[in-house]
Amino acid sequence: MGTPRSSSAPLLSDANGDIGAPTRLGFHPNPGQVFVGMADTLSREERSRLMSRIRGKDTKPELVVRRMLHSMGYRFRLHRRDLPGNPDIVLPRHGVCIFVHGCFWHLHSKCKDARIPKTRTAWWRKKLEGNAARDKRHAVALRRLGWRVITVWECQTEKPDRLLKRLQALLPACARRFLAA
Repeated sequence: MGTPRSSSAPLLSDANGDIGAPTRLGFHPNPGQVFVGMADTLSREERSRLMSRIRGKDTKPELVVRRMLHSMGYRFRLHRRDLPGNPDIVLPRHGVCIFVHGCFWHLHSKCKDARIPKTRTAWWRKKLEGNAARDKRHAVALRRLGWRVITVWECQTEKPDRLLKRLQALLPACARRFLAA
């Protein structure tokens, strides 16, 4: 029936001074006062395990795009550290950098998954808006270096036929531009 409570978590008292259940946060922000915030439903170990599984490379959306590009005949490099923003996929022959962004983590403006969590709103807003601002800075820096930047959103990989058409429309134009030079 639910997860066992950590015995090391402190006990909280209510307005009457009665001892309550331990918080899963592992500390009480204001000792001696009533805790009114919503505690995490997972223990610290469980939350840590879940957060550690969030990957930066070889994500499912990235693998979908890579397979698609490979089937189209494109060859590419992955995560080039010498370029601003460490692009997920780089097509050097065509001068193209592709970023595959998660809708939540990079605030995709047209997606239902790009919403600020209801808890710790200020912290999350700063974090996610900072990610989006950093993405824009990297795209500008790459364009200044002569690269074409394409962003593929996680939600776009859920409709592979549409994504394939989009990539086919974007990539041949890049190839023609470099062949003419």
